[in-house]
Amino acid sequence: MNQILLCHASPLLCSILSQNLQRDGGCRVTESRDLVAARKLARSEQAWRLGVVQYLPGDSECASLIEALGKRGVPVLALADSIEEGGQALKAFPEYVTDFFSADSADAMERLLLLADRLLWNQGMHALLVGPRGELRTRLNDMLRLRRFRIMEADDAQGMFGALQADVGVRLLIVQGMSEKEAAALVAQVRLQWTRNELVVLACVDSCASTACDEIGLLLVKSGADDLIRQPLGRTLFLRQIDRAMALFEYNQGYKRAATVDRVTGLVNRRGFLERGLALHANAKRGNLGLSTAMFRVEGFGRMRRLHAPMAAELLRKRLAQEMQRNFRNNDVVGQFGPDEFMVLMVGMKPDSAKTFFAAVKERLESIEATFQGRRIHARFHIGVCMELHDDLREMLVIAQEASHLAERKESPEAVIRGLNAAPVIESHHVTTGAS
Repeated sequence: MNQILLCHASPLLCSILSQNLQRDGGCRVTESRDLVAARKLARSEQAWRLGVVQYLPGDSECASLIEALGKRGVPVLALADSIEEGGQALKAFPEYVTDFFSADSADAMERLLLLADRLLWNQGMHALLVGPRGELRTRLNDMLRLRRFRIMEADDAQGMFGALQADVGVRLLIVQGMSEKEAAALVAQVRLQWTRNELVVLACVDSCASTACDEIGLLLVKSGADDLIRQPLGRTLFLRQIDRAMALFEYNQGYKRAATVDRVTGLVNRRGFLERGLALHANAKRGNLGLSTAMFRVEGFGRMRRLHAPMAAELLRKRLAQEMQRNFRNNDVVGQFGPDEFMVLMVGMKPDSAKTFFAAVKERLESIEATFQGRRIHARFHIGVCMELHDDLREMLVIAQEASHLAERKESPEAVIRGLNAAPVIESHHVTTGAS
């Protein structure tokens, strides 16, 4: 079991991070909102795999906690109030802080969860650096350690093939310090034995804007390289490139649900919703069940992100998603269509109870609050519903979406429901109090 130490002043943030990391990473999360207590835990005999720490510039207790984790070889993710403070954390603790995430970064929550999951996964993986010894290889080695790979090195092709054949844990190969033709030939040999689903291959090249550089890049990519690392190396951009490459590999291996699930809320995204919805729609067309769609739109979500920081808005979005799931049955499909849109596919909604049902759900959603850095925020909803079954599921989704826009324009306190009189009466147990 992976053990994570989480230290942050926000109980809500701790709760959501704990829930997501335990669900997706099979992790055991220990929370502490006290720096002194967290430092004692960091120095205990527990085998920590990751530390997530609220960064407080100039605070000696915070510095002691980061150092206590870092000296035990535990990677630290710093949570900062701003991008500037996050940059300070990297400069202050370059050996210990792997990355930072700030409340004013647009996708901080999603990236934090992804990187935490990946750091835990990487600790069982090997990265192989191939090419002559030198300053470049040393720098690549140092930066890869920040992502907690186990590093292997080989000076030439013979050493590389020996390492690949002996260690099945190698998942990342970086070719460096060679001419473009040597690198392309080496990559081509690798691809004869290892596919993209088995091994990520990156090649280091000099950065320039000439046509010759484009031809070098084309040669390497056509030879089988997944991506190019351009010099001079910058730590942050290099690590982002590694993250992107490994994310694609993990997806190909089936380790990620990212193709069909919203990372923050855990709801199916647009693609996942359509995959499940089309099967239900086909069943409804055969007359086996009644089907209706509803769009729940959050008013002014973009403005909310600007006023209260993106992290605060994401915390609220997570809580709203949980409430949405509580109000619908297991055979209904609740999806996240966009940051401000929840779409629901309902099986067997009774027309005569639709108005009261949606009014009750709206009231419960608008009572939800999130508190972050002392600020309390809540959402206002506009709801559009399509009760009538159409030949195309996408047409039903568009009707619900347009109805939600109409509800917003009219500032309607009630859901705008289309096709209510045309909807068939089908037995249902949707209720208007609590979850159904």
